[in-house]
Amino acid sequence: TLFPEILLGFFYQNSIEPAAVILPGLIIAFAFVAQSFVFSTLLTAQGQLRILIRLALAGTVVNIGLNTYWIPEYGGLGCAWSSALTQGAVLIAQVAIVLRQQRHASWWRWVRALLTYTFLSAIIIGVWVRWGEESTGQLLLVTAALAFASLTPGVVAWRQVRATFSAS
Repeated sequence: TLFPEILLGFFYQNSIEPAAVILPGLIIAFAFVAQSFVFSTLLTAQGQLRILIRLALAGTVVNIGLNTYWIPEYGGLGCAWSSALTQGAVLIAQVAIVLRQQRHASWWRWVRALLTYTFLSAIIIGVWVRWGEESTGQLLLVTAALAFASLTPGVVAWRQVRATFSAS
């Protein structure tokens, strides 16, 4: 796909192709890290620092283990996917811990819906990047698919949207 080349082309002029292969894995790792900030902040506020330290230690061990096997064979690409898998596993562990501790909290419905929407969006974008053509028509199709994914129960509070527009 052209997306990594276009993005890297904004910042660099030379040696874009080797970096373009690695960029998707790093973007996925960053997406997991960004979502992980929410849950690590919640766990920190609850005084669960030991759990966070254990998760960080486990993530470090997993990442080093994956890097040991994947870097010699795949180079930077192996390192990027190792980071993505490790960050994804840490995020899943954080979500599981928060879910177990906060089963009856009403905010969890919103977070669960957000994670579901993110997962569906990632699948849709992944399919588009993998098999799609980069054209305006495809971009509109992906935008429509993401809008459709927002219909996942709990992502949009339709009662509140109706109430907001009917009150004006």
